[in-house]
Amino acid sequence: MGKRFIKILKNIIEYVLDIIYPPESQCIYCYKEDYIGLCPQCLTKIKRVNDENEIKSFAYYNGVVKKLILELKYKNNFYQQKF
Repeated sequence: MGKRFIKILKNIIEYVLDIIYPPESQCIYCYKEDYIGLCPQCLTKIKRVNDENEIKSFAYYNGVVKKLILELKYKNNFYQQKF
């Protein structure tokens, strides 16, 4: 098998294991224990944009939202959170 195939297979196994056994059970923003994604306190810190801008952006890019985007972009931390 080629090196590329083995690398892809390792990534798939890693993603499946992350779904079954999440690597961290803490808030992504404040690091409180026993939360996957965001804790309730950090969820309240997200300031939603008004109705006329909602199509362009979900929320302002600062604080909690900025941290979530950077976690997804650079650390492949893609755990979903309901808003």
